[in-house]
Amino acid sequence: MISLESGLALVVFAMATGLALGTLGAGGAILALPAFTYAAHLPQREASATSLLVVGTAALIGGLLTLVRCRKNPDEPRPDFKVALPFLLSGLVGAWCGAKASKLVPELALKLLFGAIVLAAAEAMYLRAMSPKAAPSRRALPLWLGPLLGGLVGLMTGLVGVGGGFMIVPALTVMGKLSLKQASATSVWIIAGNAAAALVGYVGHVHIAWGLAGAFLAVTLIAMQVGQSLARRANPKVLQLTFAGFLLVIGALTLLKH
Repeated sequence: MISLESGLALVVFAMATGLALGTLGAGGAILALPAFTYAAHLPQREASATSLLVVGTAALIGGLLTLVRCRKNPDEPRPDFKVALPFLLSGLVGAWCGAKASKLVPELALKLLFGAIVLAAAEAMYLRAMSPKAAPSRRALPLWLGPLLGGLVGLMTGLVGVGGGFMIVPALTVMGKLSLKQASATSVWIIAGNAAAALVGYVGHVHIAWGLAGAFLAVTLIAMQVGQSLARRANPKVLQLTFAGFLLVIGALTLLKH
């Protein structure tokens, strides 16, 4: 039985998860995972699988809703599937392998790795918010870089249970020459695919808290719609700095606790 305090914490984290996915196209699993670990008191692997179910489903629904809006409004930032494909294909393989390998890694090591990843994400988000906008580079980047990064992100998704959107979005802006809003619209499809592949890899050795996932997802979807509306009007720098601060607290608390 979840206490009132834990239930309220889960609602707050579900709202934050939806807002992050809606405004930035990233950060959903990084927020959902500690909610399931510390508020719902799930074991690390079960929390990872449950958070990926929530975030992957939310990302898929968000991506579909974006396509609907693109049909109604040509000015709506639309996903670039051609740019996403190299990331996605290698990410699927990496996510499945990471999920299979996770059962070989001690739970404490997974928690410490998660804390380190969250702090790295906070730093990356902060630096991206504070860096001046530069003209897109015309220098051709190696073709293998996209699949390599996609595979690493997928491996991290399966191993730790984070979607990797904080790495995917800046990579799409640099390598795919996409705007931040278009990269966010594209990243949710990669997150959804990686989450699905990781869940397939978890089958047979990780339990999923289906009831908890359904309730968390419902709140996340509502908040995601609010976030997508905010993203069209809010200052991206403010959103990124707010999210970076939130991640800094989560990462620090995770490492200090263990």
